[in-house]
Amino acid sequence: GDHIILMKCWFRSSKELADFIKTLKGIRGVTRVCPAIILEKIK
Repeated sequence: GDHIILMKCWFRSSKELADFIKTLKGIRGVTRVCPAIILEKIK
């Protein structure tokens, strides 16, 4: 079956985000990672 997992994460840099996505893709059984990136400037 198809399973969907939603997560909310914060990263200090785009490299941290890229490393995290790479880690997720390396997990056995994970077939696809589709990040939706929302940037919000906090005053």
